[in-house]
Amino acid sequence: MDTEKNLNVDSVDSFKKQYEMLNTIIDSIESQIWASDREGNMILLNSSAQKGLGLDNAGKDVLEIVNELKIFETDGSELLTKNIPLFKVLKGETVRGEKIIPHLKTGELKLIGYMISPIKDENGGIIGSVSVSKDITDKKKVEQEFFSALSHELRNSLATIIMGLSLFEQVSMDKDEEQKIRRMIMRQAGQLSRLVDDLLDMTRIEQNRFELKKRFLELNRMIKHVSLDEQPLFNEKEILLETRIISEKIYVEGDPERLTQVIENLLNNALKFTPKGGRVTLILDKDSEAKKAIISVTDTGEGISAEQLGEVFKPFVRIGHSYDKNIAGLGIGLFIVKEIINKHGGEIEVLSEGLGKGAKFIIRLPLID
Repeated sequence: MDTEKNLNVDSVDSFKKQYEMLNTIIDSIESQIWASDREGNMILLNSSAQKGLGLDNAGKDVLEIVNELKIFETDGSELLTKNIPLFKVLKGETVRGEKIIPHLKTGELKLIGYMISPIKDENGGIIGSVSVSKDITDKKKVEQEFFSALSHELRNSLATIIMGLSLFEQVSMDKDEEQKIRRMIMRQAGQLSRLVDDLLDMTRIEQNRFELKKRFLELNRMIKHVSLDEQPLFNEKEILLETRIISEKIYVEGDPERLTQVIENLLNNALKFTPKGGRVTLILDKDSEAKKAIISVTDTGEGISAEQLGEVFKPFVRIGHSYDKNIAGLGIGLFIVKEIINKHGGEIEVLSEGLGKGAKFIIRLPLID
C-alpha cells in the first residue's frame, strides 16, 4: 500500500511540475494567448495578453470582455455580438482575421491580428477554444508607408519616361537636347529596374530562395570598376568621390554581381544624403590579423541619429527622412545588403556621430590566401 501511495504522490508531483512548466512557457511567449472553455469563459490569459489588452486575469466571460473592450471591425464599425469569432470557433471552425481593440486601461486603439481554433477532446468533441494574437499596428503602418512610397516611386519614374517620349514626338530639338532627354529616360528606366530587382530580392529572402554564385574573386579590380561606373553620378551632383584601393591583391570567395550590388547601394545612399560640394570615400583595405578584407564607404552627409543606428538594416526603414517623398528608395536596400554580406560569411556595421556629421559603413569579408 505504501508503495502504491508513493507512486500516486510521485504522479501528482510530476503532473504539477509539467503543468507549471507549461504555464511558464505560455506566459513567456510574446504573442497574446488566451483560452476559453466550452461556455466561453476565459480560463487562461498569458502575460502578453494581459498587458496588450489591459485585462487583469482570466475568469471572465468572453462576451463580458467583448462588451467591456468595445471591439471594432477594420472598417471602423463596432463588432456585433452575432459576429464574435468565438461563436464560429465553438462550432468547429478555425477563424483568422484582424480587429481594432482599444486597450482597456489606456483606451489606445490597436490593430490585432488573430487566429482562434477549437480545442477538442480525444473523441473530437469541442471543449473550448484557444486564441493566438499579435499587435500588428506598427507593422501595418510600415506596410502602408512602404506601398505609398512604392506608388510614388513608380509614378515619378513612369511620368518622366512618358514626358520624355512625348517630347520626342512633339518637339523638334538639337542633338544636345535629344541626348539630355535620352539620359533622363535611361536614368528613370534604371530606377524602375532597381525597384523591381529590390522587390524580387526581398521576396527571395523571405522565401529563403536567395542564392549566391560564388567564385574566386579579386576585390581590387571589382572596387575599381564600381567606382568608375558610379563616377559620372557624383560628377553630376558635384560631389567628390575619392577611391583608395590597397596595392596588394585582395581575394575572397564571393558572388561578383551581388558584391557589386552592395557597393553600388552604399555609394548611391552616400550620394543621396550628401549635399553638393561634399565628399564620399570608398576604401579597400585588409586586416591581416583577423584575415578580413575591409571595405568602407564614408560620407560627409546628413548622418544618422543615435536612435536610427540600430534600425538601418531592418526592412522598410528609411534613414533620416522616414518616408519623405523627396527621397528616392523603398527602405529595403540596406536590408538586402546585410543579407548579401551575411551569406558571404561577413559582417557590416554603420557608424555615425549624429545628424549632420556623416556616416560610415564598414564591411568585413573573410580573405582567401
